[in-house]
Amino acid sequence: MSSKQRVMKPKTQRGRRAIDARAPKVVENPKKSLVFKGLKTSQVVTDVLKQLHMMKQPFSKMFTRKNDTRPFEDASAVEAFCRSSDCSLFCFGSHSKKRPHNLVLGRMFDYQLLDMFEFGVDGKSFQPMESFSRGRGADAIVRIGSKPLITFQGAQWQEESDYVDMKNFFVDFFRGQHDMPKINLAGIDRLINITVDSDGVIYIRQFSIKLKKSGTRIPKVALTEVGPRLDLNFRRRKSAPNELRKLSYKIPMEAKQRKKKNVSAGTLGVTEGRVHMHSQNLNKIRPKKTQAKALGQRKRKGKSYNDAEDGRPKRSRR
Repeated sequence: MSSKQRVMKPKTQRGRRAIDARAPKVVENPKKSLVFKGLKTSQVVTDVLKQLHMMKQPFSKMFTRKNDTRPFEDASAVEAFCRSSDCSLFCFGSHSKKRPHNLVLGRMFDYQLLDMFEFGVDGKSFQPMESFSRGRGADAIVRIGSKPLITFQGAQWQEESDYVDMKNFFVDFFRGQHDMPKINLAGIDRLINITVDSDGVIYIRQFSIKLKKSGTRIPKVALTEVGPRLDLNFRRRKSAPNELRKLSYKIPMEAKQRKKKNVSAGTLGVTEGRVHMHSQNLNKIRPKKTQAKALGQRKRKGKSYNDAEDGRPKRSRR
């Protein structure tokens, strides 16, 4: 049996806690990203990796040393790095004459490569967070670890299969903590906008959100670009086999919501219920008598208006 297949039992309480933290859960922990670079990188790629590392804080780890690996040729080294660091997302940067300013983004399932995408960074249009003016006051402050809003613009996100999977990956990469039952509106302080044009160029922009007074209950939303400004050219992708992809889509039985009888949700999320009743004979149902109908019956029977329902006369008012 090889060392990779051998299961080591923990000998200390700290080791048991570490193994329990990495064990599969019904509600998984926030996905962490691993940022590292190859043997040769450019200053643009190094700055891009630092910016992505800052956007993913505190769910991100970064290697400072260079690594001799090529993810598209052999992904075993990347899988080993993610397993040792307990990360399911990774960012890899490199630079060569054939693929200048190369950026590889990918994700894992059970520490096995699920899919990854290769992009080319436009070095002329790239701007880090430090190049943007912060403005006055707290109009352009982004808190570390805050949950962002993510918007997508472009028809390719719904039409082309590569961009549909890429959209799912970007949501998985930037969403941060996902097991939040409630969200405070005042705590939403940033927006990540990802746009794709007709040529396939992807534009990533980050804005700070500031809620201002508008004179009504709905506040006025002011957006200020805080960086980074990143333009990516899509080059190629690599996906896992269908067996592993189907296994990643599987939902555990504990996480599935049990279907309630005769209860359904509408298109707008409104809960609707259905009540089953026996067939009724409407001819035998006694309708409620109105006051006008009751007065007509009393007049036909010779009773006055002041007569009570029980037949006893009432005193007349003077």
